[in-house]
Formats: sequence, C-alpha cells, structure tokens
Amino acid sequence: MNLTKLRWYAARLAAMSPREVVHRIGELRKKTGWRANTRGWDIYASIADGPLPDLAFLRERLALGASAAVPALAVLAAGKVSGLGQSVGMDL
Repeated sequence: MNLTKLRWYAARLAAMSPREVVHRIGELRKKTGWRANTRGWDIYASIADGPLPDLAFLRERLALGASAAVPALAVLAAGKVSGLGQSVGMDL
C-alpha cells in the first residue's frame, strides 16, 4: 500500500466516530466471512453435467417471431411509424 492510500485511510478513520469505526470493522468481518462461504454452491458439486434438452418448441417460436418482425422492419425502413391508429413519417 502506498503512502497516499495510507494517508487517505488515516484521514477517513480520523473523521469517523468511534461507533462508526466499530460498525465498519463489523462490516469488514462479515464481508470477509461471506467471501469464504461457498456452502450455497456445494449442493451443485455432486450434479453431473449431462446433455442439454432439445427445446425445439422454443426454436420454432423464435423463428416465428423473426418472420413476424420482417413486415414491421420494412415499415420502419420505409420511414413510417404506425401506432394507435395513426401513421406518421420519421421526419418529425
């Protein structure tokens, strides 16, 4: 740690009340403990990776969505915007 950082930390600590210093130390201890805690991920250690399911229905829906977007994109490319029963040019 360089001298500039050390001075900054010293000034920061000096500006804190004693209660805040105690609070910050408690927070630091909690954060350090949480970083070391991997218990939540341990349940996945025994799960073997397998093949991914085939989501054909999802691929079909995405393909339909892309083909449905083509006319709307053509309208935008022509410089027209339609909505709420009105059609206006893009030059507004």
